[in-house]
Amino acid sequence: VIERGIANLDFWQKKAAIETPDGPQRIRGLAGSGKTIVLAMKVANIHRRYPDKKVLFTFNTQSLYNQAKKLITRFYREFADEDLNWDNVHIRHGWGGSSRPGVYTEVRRAQNLPPLNLAQAQAINRRDPFAAVCGEALKSQIQPAYDYIIVDEAQDFPKEFFRILAKLIDPARRTIYFAYDELQSLSALEIPSAAELFGVDKDGR
Repeated sequence: VIERGIANLDFWQKKAAIETPDGPQRIRGLAGSGKTIVLAMKVANIHRRYPDKKVLFTFNTQSLYNQAKKLITRFYREFADEDLNWDNVHIRHGWGGSSRPGVYTEVRRAQNLPPLNLAQAQAINRRDPFAAVCGEALKSQIQPAYDYIIVDEAQDFPKEFFRILAKLIDPARRTIYFAYDELQSLSALEIPSAAELFGVDKDGR
């Protein structure tokens, strides 16, 4: 399946995988259109070109972890004989869990605060517990930690998560690339604007 997906990538998909523009970049596509493959290629390409930069690849589905790592490793090894420097390339589930770190859990530990568990989150917001925990994390200082952030399954994340990412990224370039399938959104049929997702700064930008 992966081989067929790679073979079917068209010119625009390969272009999206290679480009690293400043600011947010949204990659749209239906389920099965190769978004995860494009993002994995992008991670490998960034790490090849800028091995000292910090890169985050994040997603919503826990089962995507192994597939993402396999794809990123494969594409990187097309350029190099050695493995990636996993100290600089982080593959993280959005929330995380007891056995594997996630974006939210690492943010809370950096804040010297314990991550909220599912029961605590549901007590705040039963309908969207992940929005609740992200909202709590946004109440404390979040320091930039990454030069590039790549987001798969973006339609499944609440806006509070994107606002955490906006604080985790280098503010000079805000290089966040996210794949969005509006037809699979868990909450809406329209893609929100960048301002709705990431918020605005004190100058309204």
